[in-house]
Amino acid sequence: MSAEKILIVDDEPVICKAGKMILEEQGYLVDTAVNGKTALEKTAETDYHLLLLDIKLPDKCGIQILKQINPNDNDICVIMMTGYGTVNNAVEAMKNGASDFITKPFSEEQLIQSVHKTLEGKRLIKENQHLKAQLYQKMDNYQKIVQNNLNRLYKALPGDLSDRLPAQQKGILFSFRAFGENCTLAPDNISLSGKQAPSVTGILISLYALHAGTEICIETPLTAFKEFQGSMPYAGAFTTHTEQVLVPFLTEIKNNMETIYSAFGGKASLSGTSGDFSFMVYPLPKVALGYIFYEADEEFPASVTCFFSNNANQFMPVDGLADVGEYTSKKIISLIEK
Repeated sequence: MSAEKILIVDDEPVICKAGKMILEEQGYLVDTAVNGKTALEKTAETDYHLLLLDIKLPDKCGIQILKQINPNDNDICVIMMTGYGTVNNAVEAMKNGASDFITKPFSEEQLIQSVHKTLEGKRLIKENQHLKAQLYQKMDNYQKIVQNNLNRLYKALPGDLSDRLPAQQKGILFSFRAFGENCTLAPDNISLSGKQAPSVTGILISLYALHAGTEICIETPLTAFKEFQGSMPYAGAFTTHTEQVLVPFLTEIKNNMETIYSAFGGKASLSGTSGDFSFMVYPLPKVALGYIFYEADEEFPASVTCFFSNNANQFMPVDGLADVGEYTSKKIISLIEK
């Protein structure tokens, strides 16, 4: 690896000279500048890894230079050098992207330690970014959608997200029930029962988190999927994968109703509906599904009808609701087959 380049910016030539000598002995390539104008010219011409920047210069304030360099958006670290009377300014500089500050007069050991620590921290950040990029490349397309949704969510994380979901919050982690399991939402992962959520389920949970608003779930009157605007392209699949898929399991479902609605946090029996038996489940905290089951008789074959809570489309795009129905029914089947 080539030597890292450092620019020392200080109006005291003795500081520049001493710093240059100390750091060159450590294997760094070191330039110096005695004012802000020269420093900006040199940073425009050379890609420095680190700036040692005095907070007080004859022509420019060090914080002004820091803002122009903008270390948060550029691949450069900045260590502010400050006198005893300007420590508060140094703290302000840290808020504007400086990595560290050292107080003058400083020892040779303090200078070396600060430079080593700052550059090592930068290397670790770059390595972490590289590893994340490699991991992203290895993700399948579904996982990439999940991660992109999580990036969008955490980039502008609502301060009341724990109320919107709703969820238990611990730092930047959010825990709630989803698809009959304990779900944890994190910046880089969605887990169900401690394991990474399956790809499509992960997408649905991430979409729910993005769309969860302050509205409450309105259960009734129940709404048929086909009544949601834009549902027509997905209505056939909803009938097949959400409703008809359960018909062969009516007896098992009836015998395991308590297990099913307990897992989903639902309830038995939907008032004001026909059918031989029914229940409501919550695959997501604000999205409810009402299932009505009709057992076979001499005139009609067995059938299943599924409805959504009245305002479910406020918390999930309509194509996502079709998948919520499908994966809720799949979970019901998995519960009765255990």
